[in-house]
Amino acid sequence: MNWYKKAQFNIGFVDMGSIRLYRGISKKFDENFDLSLSDAPIGYSTWTDNPDLAREYAGENGFVYEIELPKNKMGESFINSDGERPLFFNNRKAAGLNNISGNEYLVYNYHDDYNSNLMRQL
Repeated sequence: MNWYKKAQFNIGFVDMGSIRLYRGISKKFDENFDLSLSDAPIGYSTWTDNPDLAREYAGENGFVYEIELPKNKMGESFINSDGERPLFFNNRKAAGLNNISGNEYLVYNYHDDYNSNLMRQL
């Protein structure tokens, strides 16, 4: 079996044109949650590229979710060169808890391409 098929068999297929992000929260995901109550900028949710960090944020009884987003929808900041908000971007802010770290991403929940049905609970 070649390395590609072996990797596919062992870890599942990951589209190289996408990025998988994780979110840890203490309560089950609620699509109607008021985002202004979180510490993220209004309209955004915080995610990380490290599932272990998401688990730390969720806590022992919390929930970890994953989402796979297309890399071509990732921006450099809140507003892109066309004056539009990208679906998500690397916030370039240190994220860590209990000596576990990762990159912090902000996902714009009001973007036309955002769909909470893309989230999967781990």
